[in-house]
Amino acid sequence: MSVNDMLDKIAMVMSGQTSEHFFTKGTKSAEVNMAPGYDRHGKPSSVTNPASLDGPITIIHIDGRMLEGGGQLVRNVVALSALTGLPITIDNIRGNRQGKTGLKGSHAAAIGFIAGICQGEVVDGHVGSQRMTFYPRKREFYHSHDRSEPNQISPAPQQTKLFNSDVPPIKPEYKIHQHTAGSISLVFQALYPYLVYASSLSSMDTKEPVRVHITGGTNVTFSPSFDYINQVLVPNLRTLGLPKLNVRLHKRGWSTGPKDLGSVTFDVYPLEPLESHWFPILKLHEYRRTEVTWVNITILAPDINIQDREAHGSRHDRRKIKHEKHHTYDSDMYSHWTIREYLEDQCEKSLRKALKGLNNKRPSGDGDESTSEPTIQRHLSEATHHHTHIYILLVAHMSNGLILGTDALFDGYEKRDSRKNRNRDNSDNTIATLDNLVDSCVGRLVEELDGSKRDDGNGNAGYHPVVDVHMRDQLVIFEALGLVNRSVERNESSVGSDVEDQRYWSLHTRTARWVCEQILGQDIWNA
Repeated sequence: MSVNDMLDKIAMVMSGQTSEHFFTKGTKSAEVNMAPGYDRHGKPSSVTNPASLDGPITIIHIDGRMLEGGGQLVRNVVALSALTGLPITIDNIRGNRQGKTGLKGSHAAAIGFIAGICQGEVVDGHVGSQRMTFYPRKREFYHSHDRSEPNQISPAPQQTKLFNSDVPPIKPEYKIHQHTAGSISLVFQALYPYLVYASSLSSMDTKEPVRVHITGGTNVTFSPSFDYINQVLVPNLRTLGLPKLNVRLHKRGWSTGPKDLGSVTFDVYPLEPLESHWFPILKLHEYRRTEVTWVNITILAPDINIQDREAHGSRHDRRKIKHEKHHTYDSDMYSHWTIREYLEDQCEKSLRKALKGLNNKRPSGDGDESTSEPTIQRHLSEATHHHTHIYILLVAHMSNGLILGTDALFDGYEKRDSRKNRNRDNSDNTIATLDNLVDSCVGRLVEELDGSKRDDGNGNAGYHPVVDVHMRDQLVIFEALGLVNRSVERNESSVGSDVEDQRYWSLHTRTARWVCEQILGQDIWNA
C-alpha cells in the first residue's frame, strides 16, 4: 500500500465511513484532514486560529424538514455559516426525503471540505447523520455563548455581516475525492460561495484562481450535470456580475451502469475588489425574458444499434416486453440507427416542431413580439460506452445574454404497464424510452419559454424570472449575499411589474430564500 493510499484509508476510518474522504493540496506538499470534528483517536478535536466575533453568539438551529427539506438546505446552511462565522445545528437532516434520510456521501464530503478550509469543526458530520453541528471557527469559542435550547429554531439575527477578519489563508489548490458517483456539481455548489469570498480576502498576493479538483459523478440523477454547469450556470453567473469561473471535464462519471468515477477541475477566481469585499448585487429585477436567438443541443449516448440486445437493457428489462406481439412503432425503419443517431434526429425534429408551434413569442425588449424562429445547433454529440449512459441538454440563448437550460437523464426503460408503452417488442421498448427522454426535455424547454402563468385578474402578477427554474434556486444565495448591508434602489411606482411572479418559484427556491432569512436576517429581501 502506498503512502497516499494509507492516508486515504486513515481519513476514511476516522470519518466513520468508507465511501467518502477529502484532502487538500498546497504548493509543496499534500495534507490530509481528518474527519471534521474528530482527531486521529476518534475523539472531539479543536482547531487553531479562532475567529474573533463581536457580541454574543448563538447557535442557530435549523429544522432540516422545512419546505423542500433535502440536501440543498444543508449545503446552503453550511455555506452561509462559514461566510458569517455563525455556528449552526441542523436537525432532521433530509427529513422530507423518501427512503434513506440523513447526510449523503456528497454532503459529508462538501461539509468536511468547507470545515477544512475555514478551519472549522463538524460534530456528527458522518454519512447517515440525522443531526449535525457546524462550527465555522474554534468550537470552544462558541460554547460559552450558546444559550439556545436543543431542538429549537433560534430567532434569525436582525442583521448579519459577512466575516472579514482572521479568515484562514486559502491554498492555491485543493482536491476532493469521492469513492462513489456523488454529484460533483452539488459538492461544488456548497463550497463555491465561501471559496470565492475567502479567496478575495486571502493573503495570497495574486489574482490567480484557486484550483479545485473533484472526483465523483458528472451525470447524476437530481443534480446539475457538468454540461449544465459549463453551458448554463457558469456563463449566467458571469453575466450577472460574479467573477470568472472555469470548468474542465477530465472524465465523465455516471450514477447508472458500471461504477466509473469522473473528475472535473474548477478554476475559482476571487471576487473583484468592492467595498468591504462585498458580493455584487445581482439586480435580477432589472432583467426580463427576451427572445431566444439560438438553441444548442447536447447528446450523450452510446453508438449501439437500436436492435442490438445490449440496447434493450438487462434480462429483466427485456422480460417486460418479451410476450408483446403488436407494434405501435415501425422499428424496421431504424434498424441501422444507433441510439445516438436516433436521439440526434428526434431531438432536432421535436425541438423544431415545438418551437414552431410556440412561434417563439417572447418579448423582444422594446415591447414588440418576436415571431422569428431561433437557430437550432448541435453543440455536442458524444459517444458513451454503456446503454444506460444517455443524456440530453437543451440550451436556449436569449438576446439579453442570459441562458435557459433543460435536460433529461436516462433513469430506466419504459415499464410494460406505462401509458405509452404497450404492445411493443425489444426495439420498440428502446425507442419508447428514447422518445420519452426527448419529449420530457423539449417539453420542459417549451414550458420555460411559454410562461403559461398569467395575470391572476387582480393586476398583481409579476414578471417571469429571467433564468430557468433550476438556475433560479441556485442564484438565491448569491442574490442574498449581494444584499447584505446594502440597499437596492427600485422604482416604487412599479409595484407589481418590478416583482418576480412567485408562482414560478420552485420549492427549492423557496427553501433557499428561507435559509437565507434564518442566517442573514429576516429582512434580507427588504434591503
